[in-house]
Amino acid sequence: MVSNGKLTSYSPTGTLNWQIDTSSGWSKPEQKNFGSHGKESAYNLLDFAQQCFRPTLEAYSSNPLTDQDQKIVATGWHKMTIVGPRGSVMAEFELPEPPIASPVFADLTGDGNQDILLVGRTAYYGIKIDHRRGSAFMSYLLYLIIATLLVVFVRQAVLHQKDPRKRGHRGTD
Repeated sequence: MVSNGKLTSYSPTGTLNWQIDTSSGWSKPEQKNFGSHGKESAYNLLDFAQQCFRPTLEAYSSNPLTDQDQKIVATGWHKMTIVGPRGSVMAEFELPEPPIASPVFADLTGDGNQDILLVGRTAYYGIKIDHRRGSAFMSYLLYLIIATLLVVFVRQAVLHQKDPRKRGHRGTD
């Protein structure tokens, strides 16, 4: 990961697997007031955050016992991005303040999935990760239903054109 948020994956032989742009960069921190103690305090806080901030790139598995695919958590100045093993952005989070430590992965909610804990200068932030399996299955099922309906429609139209008895006659004739 580079400072503009670009993330690149290479195979062990040096072949490029994928490359994506994320918003987890850190090249231009904004002069954002993270505290309400006046202008001087805000600049001191920004200086402190710049000195403590370290971008992180961590391997993440939502459930180490059952999850086969490792994800990547990229943490920048204002955003955190979770990237799938094939380079797709799975989730992106706006951070209320720059993190000052690497993310901690733990099951904070007791649901069996590892959640993410971030440490900021003024607070700890927990991000609960929910998985919704089956969305790909439902998409394939929907495509299958549409394809089946299309085949039935075309078949009925072709059979109707080939049958001379039905051409130009009403059902009551």
